[in-house]
Amino acid sequence: MIQLDNGLDEHGYIRNVYSPLNIQDEFKIVVDAAVNELTTKFPDQIDGIYLYGSIGRGNAVLCKSDLDLSVVLKHPQNNVQRQVFRGMADDFPRRYTQVSKIDLDIGHVDEVLQADEYYRWQFWLKHCCCCIWGNDLSKGFESQKPSYNIAMALNGDLFKFTEQMIPKLLSGKEQGIEKVIGKKLLRTATILSLNMTLVGT
Repeated sequence: MIQLDNGLDEHGYIRNVYSPLNIQDEFKIVVDAAVNELTTKFPDQIDGIYLYGSIGRGNAVLCKSDLDLSVVLKHPQNNVQRQVFRGMADDFPRRYTQVSKIDLDIGHVDEVLQADEYYRWQFWLKHCCCCIWGNDLSKGFESQKPSYNIAMALNGDLFKFTEQMIPKLLSGKEQGIEKVIGKKLLRTATILSLNMTLVGT
């Protein structure tokens, strides 16, 4: 009988399966370019850059997978920085066709370290990312077990999110919107199923 991997270690904590060592050769140049561009455009402003998604797991598909990065700034982003991030998100996939798009999740140190970010930013960096540049804040965070609190912190806006996204999906005008919706739903289902698995043991 095949035993499925439930994503937990022997103590019931969620395993982190992301590592710079997992990056496939064809994506290394893309990751390095993104880090170089971010650190060049935001000198002395970035605390750390973290990789998540299929490239961080080592199962990315050439020309189809996204480059997913969480960027922690030293201070809250301003309007000028926000525009630069948007421009990079638009331009980067045109220059690096190995990826379908680049997702940039932006936070700042004070925000990440707040106590009420335990189930959101702190969980995210500890269990769902790997640091590929700068200060690795996750080293100071506790390992966590599956919980309803995590699902709510990451995806508590699920109903509002789907209400906003469905018209865009039906219009067919926004490319890749079905992937955005699917990833959000899958993330919620994964955390909730892990929580049910733990409760049932």
